[in-house]
Amino acid sequence: RAQGQGTFVSTPKIELVEGELISITTLMHQQGRTPETLVTKLARENLNAHDAVELDYPIGEEVYVIQRIRKADGIKVVLENTKLPCKKVPGIDKYDLLNLSIFSIMADVYNYSELLVYQTIEAASATEEVAALLNIDTGAPVVVVNRLARDENNDVVEWARDFYPSDRVRFVYNSKINLRESQQKFKGSYQPKVVSE
Repeated sequence: RAQGQGTFVSTPKIELVEGELISITTLMHQQGRTPETLVTKLARENLNAHDAVELDYPIGEEVYVIQRIRKADGIKVVLENTKLPCKKVPGIDKYDLLNLSIFSIMADVYNYSELLVYQTIEAASATEEVAALLNIDTGAPVVVVNRLARDENNDVVEWARDFYPSDRVRFVYNSKINLRESQQKFKGSYQPKVVSE
């Protein structure tokens, strides 16, 4: 309730499972939402010096540049920015990027089975461009997910920078952890000392 304004219904957040490369469309279906995708950019470009360093490819390497906005029940929940080396996924721009996951295409068409994925998650403020695409205020809080995926030859096959309005998503980490192994990994083998009887 907001005094003088009435009562508003808060839309439950989309839950994104970390540690799994699951299609956001599949997640929306599992959570009873209606997914929709807008492809706002689909092009071939040559890497500039900055992006060449980030993707670990030579300057001028040709990449597919894909930008998509994903909606849940008509509400924009993520702005996806993806770059894929053309030689790693030739012709991927011919597939249905409105309805298919990029990773599902990579698995089913290009036979990628295992990827080494490095991903970071950080808080940021929406730039004017991001805000306009997501229909939020400039400076509004967003969650930024940066991802670099490499194949068995250690070549980058996907680079992504995705922006999520922080009031529309929740990141969930669900994993079985070997407590003893994880502690030894960071602290080494030792026995805790008793400080009181």
